[in-house]
Amino acid sequence: MNNVEKEDEIISMLDKIIGKLDEHSKKHEEHSRKFKEHGEILKALSYGQEQLLTESDGMKIVGAKEFEAFKEEINLLTTNQSHMGKEI
Repeated sequence: MNNVEKEDEIISMLDKIIGKLDEHSKKHEEHSRKFKEHGEILKALSYGQEQLLTESDGMKIVGAKEFEAFKEEINLLTTNQSHMGKEI
């Protein structure tokens, strides 16, 4: 093999390497774009979950307050009935 043939072979190998680098660069860009999209989706899901938890906690508090008020009304009615029974 003479020098020209070796140079041609080396140039051919370098062209293949450059082609692979371009291919890998495109794949890297695609993966980077997908990771960014997935990150945005995860942020949105996390925010939505936080909102639902906050809403759920608020419902629990309102429910507990309403239940407490209901218990107080029952106690008041029971007390009133008990007093009415003693008067009769």
